[in-house]
Amino acid sequence: MKRIFLSISLLFTLSSPLCAQELPSSFYCEQVTTSTPTSPRITQIWVQGEKMRLDNMTDGTIFYVLEKEAYFYYPVQGVAIKIPLEPGKRKIQDPRFLVQDLKDTSPVGQEKIAGKICNIYRAYNPDNDTETRIWVWEEKKFPLKMVINSKDKTVTIEYRNIVLNSKIPERFFILPKNAHILTMSSGPEGFSMKSNPSGK
Repeated sequence: MKRIFLSISLLFTLSSPLCAQELPSSFYCEQVTTSTPTSPRITQIWVQGEKMRLDNMTDGTIFYVLEKEAYFYYPVQGVAIKIPLEPGKRKIQDPRFLVQDLKDTSPVGQEKIAGKICNIYRAYNPDNDTETRIWVWEEKKFPLKMVINSKDKTVTIEYRNIVLNSKIPERFFILPKNAHILTMSSGPEGFSMKSNPSGK
């Protein structure tokens, strides 16, 4: 299955504190991911409380993160693949937690992005020799940019058209009624799919 989003594991090595900030309860933004030589990938993100929806504008797939499970939805095929949501995995796709993970670090500089003053934070993972820099909007404490440099490539992630703390309609987080749901499970022989005609 094609992976839609980049999963990032960082080991932060800075020690001076960043003041804790309350995370926005809801937001919308566009995530633009660029990795040379591939074309930029645009993802629309909606978050309301514990619910998330991520629309991949490149291939049309939709990723729903609900309270206890997640779904990859393929509109053309009308198929949704149900995936168990393990505790702590939700934060991998949520840009708010990039800032939360910086609570014990200090900025290494400042720069303006689209007229917004950003503090720049640096992280280094010695296990895979990867350096990450994150630009955090100083006023709203929300990430605007992240650059990941590894031996093989450089990945740039930008967050644009951000709308914070705005009520998002519940319909954005509901699978289409006619979606055919498949459940993904794992076993000794690897992953397998099971059809769920009831749609639950």
